[in-house]
Amino acid sequence: MKKCLQFFLMSLVLFGCNSSPKNQVTLNADILDKASVLKADSVSISGIDVSRAKELYVYADSILIARNYERDGNHLIEMYNLNTKKLINKIFGIGHGQGEVLLSDVTISYNTMFVRDYQQQKSCTVNIDSAISDMKYIPKFQKIQNRGISKVAIFKGKEIVENSYAFEDEKSGIHQPGKKLLTAEEYDKEKGKSHKYDVMNVASNGLIIISPNDDRIFYANTNQSFLEMYDSNLNRTMTITGPKDMQTDYQAYREENEVLPKKYIPYAYADFYCSKEDFGLIYYGVSVDANNYDFEKKNAYLFVFDWNGNMKKSINLKCHVKAISKSKHYKDSYYICTYGEGGNLKIYRLHE
Repeated sequence: MKKCLQFFLMSLVLFGCNSSPKNQVTLNADILDKASVLKADSVSISGIDVSRAKELYVYADSILIARNYERDGNHLIEMYNLNTKKLINKIFGIGHGQGEVLLSDVTISYNTMFVRDYQQQKSCTVNIDSAISDMKYIPKFQKIQNRGISKVAIFKGKEIVENSYAFEDEKSGIHQPGKKLLTAEEYDKEKGKSHKYDVMNVASNGLIIISPNDDRIFYANTNQSFLEMYDSNLNRTMTITGPKDMQTDYQAYREENEVLPKKYIPYAYADFYCSKEDFGLIYYGVSVDANNYDFEKKNAYLFVFDWNGNMKKSINLKCHVKAISKSKHYKDSYYICTYGEGGNLKIYRLHE
């Protein structure tokens, strides 16, 4: 699910890194040791049934968005007023119907929610404010091409697709280079090529983050410690690696040369928020033993960047994080979804 690009010696100062004309940056490992710790206030969700929820997301400080499991009888998305605890709206039933989904990826950016059904090959963009204010609001799906498990985003009305054929790992000797974000046309060409390795399972599921002005895009890798910046024409303009070089042991299996982790499953970037001022990335930097899988016990960090790719702060979140959002009303304040006692989902507001 979840490249260790060759690490370069750089000079761009970014928490101890210096600038280079090639715009290649490495984050020093000490940003984890020096990460700040915020105060945590529990946000009451008592009275809201979140037993069906996979993740919880706080929107505009007052709305709880539950991203539910795709199970019969559920709706994929439910929205609640955090003050009154009343249900506001629920959308996307589970099934084969026109407004239903089967297996979905959900991404929230600014005031929109992008929903892509992998199984039925359709997607839609939800205006969250409209869904909150109008119970009759019906998001409209459109058919899309089969992109496998590659992440997809809509940029200026067109698809951009994660390149799930590009993967490099020095330790295993696997080299299949390429930029990680492609236009739909570039992806189709890449798909038609013959590749030595099938890296789909280790080169997919990254995070695609679009700037508020639609002038740049960031790609964060979930399996390797690197972040890339692209301009609006999908030219790669910056690569940020580090801060951890995770333990990996990838191996090619069977005649198809399908690449999978042998024992250690690496986790780098896992979720994000974005605002007009900056964007934040949840980072783990851990390798989990597949024979003793305990990823959900690993603590996360929050890396905050400006839209030029400069790191603003590093925060030790001291817990495993399922989802994150930034407060609109409280300065330098964040909402996280994590596990409480008994594995139940909890919401906290973090602040200085």
